Amino acid sequence: STFIMLVAVWFFKVYFLQTSWRRIFYTACVTAVVLDAVPAYLTIFNLVRNQYFFLGEEILSAMPMAAIKLVSALLLIEMAEPGSEGLCTGLLGTIYNASTPFGTAISNQIFALFTPSLYDVANYVEDTPAFRRTVAWSYAVTYGTTLSGFILIRLIPSQKEEALKRKKEWGSRRAYGVLVLVIPSICFMYAITVLVMANIPEM
Repeated sequence: STFIMLVAVWFFKVYFLQTSWRRIFYTACVTAVVLDAVPAYLTIFNLVRNQYFFLGEEILSAMPMAAIKLVSALLLIEMAEPGSEGLCTGLLGTIYNASTPFGTAISNQIFALFTPSLYDVANYVEDTPAFRRTVAWSYAVTYGTTLSGFILIRLIPSQKEEALKRKKEWGSRRAYGVLVLVIPSICFMYAITVLVMANIPEM
C-alpha cells in the first residue's frame, strides 16, 4: 500500500496538480467510502468471507488517501505564513490525532444504542440475519457521518489562487486561534473521559 500511495502522489502531481482541490477531496472521499463499503457489505451478508479479500481493499484505498493528504499538504503550504509551516503542520497533526479518540468515544455511545448489541461476541458467533442488518446499519452510519463533512467543503479553497486571495482578504483574528485550540482540547478531554469510563464500569 505504501508503494501504491507513492505512485498515487506522483500521478496526482503530474496530472491533477491544477485540478480543483474541492473536486479532488470530494472524489477521493467518495472513492474511499465505496472501496471500504464493497468488501464490508459483502462480508456482512456472507457473500464473500475470506481474509485475503481485504488485502486488495487496503491497497486500493491508499490511492484516495494519498490524494487527500496531498490536498491537505498543498492547502497548508499556501495558507501558512512564511516560517510557520512546521508549526501549522504540527497543529494540524495534533488536531487530527485528537479527533481519533473523540470519534471513537462518540461511535461507542451511538453503537451502544443498536440492537442486537454490537458489543456481544455471541451475536457475531450466531450471525443471525437481524444482527447482520444491525451491523450493516452501523456501517451506514459511519459512512454517512464521513460524507456529511461535505457540507463544509466550501471552506476549502478551490486552488492556489483562491487560497492566496483568502489569505490576503480574510485577515486574521485572535478568536480564530482560540477556537482552533479550545475546540480540539474539549473534544480530546471528552473522549478520554468517555473511554476511561467505558473501561472502568464502576465509574
